Amino acid sequence: MSKEVLKRIVLEGNVKDDGRIYLNFKYFQEDNRMSDLELVGLLTASLSMSIKSAITNMDYETQGRFLKDVMGKIESEFFDIEAFKDLKKYQI
Repeated sequence: MSKEVLKRIVLEGNVKDDGRIYLNFKYFQEDNRMSDLELVGLLTASLSMSIKSAITNMDYETQGRFLKDVMGKIESEFFDIEAFKDLKKYQI
């Protein structure tokens, strides 16, 4: 049986004057770093849980609009080359 290893990241966000959110992914030096695929899995699960928590008290129509807005934002980020040009990973 393999031993489970806790892995974590620090996600920092800063809303700039242009309205965009600038993110930094940071790791503690003593931590076991996640692979890029593990990071995607963690953030996907976190996004799903955050959305589910946010829509709990919404009616179905509002939930649908909210989910459509979230998916539209994700889609627009993938097509905006500028959104990823300054992506860096830091150890703290």
